[in-house]
Amino acid sequence: MVILHIAHIDIKCYNIIGKAGDIMAKSRYESNKNAIKKYIAEKTDEVRLRVPKGTKDRWKEYAEAKGISLTKFVVQVVEQAMENDE
Repeated sequence: MVILHIAHIDIKCYNIIGKAGDIMAKSRYESNKNAIKKYIAEKTDEVRLRVPKGTKDRWKEYAEAKGISLTKFVVQVVEQAMENDE
């Protein structure tokens, strides 16, 4: 195991022997990052919106004032609109 000291952050790296005998360093951060990417790919859908300039900032400020993320705010508004139509 190798410990790298970068900008006051210790990153523990483990040496892994590849198929061709190459040594690759893989940190816990990279493993965790890959696990998060896998979870997101399996459990979520991505929706992109285009809105007039300034809209995102207004929505984000409103959401932050309510103590929620912009994503959660948008999802709540859409879900409420759908419930109201039923």
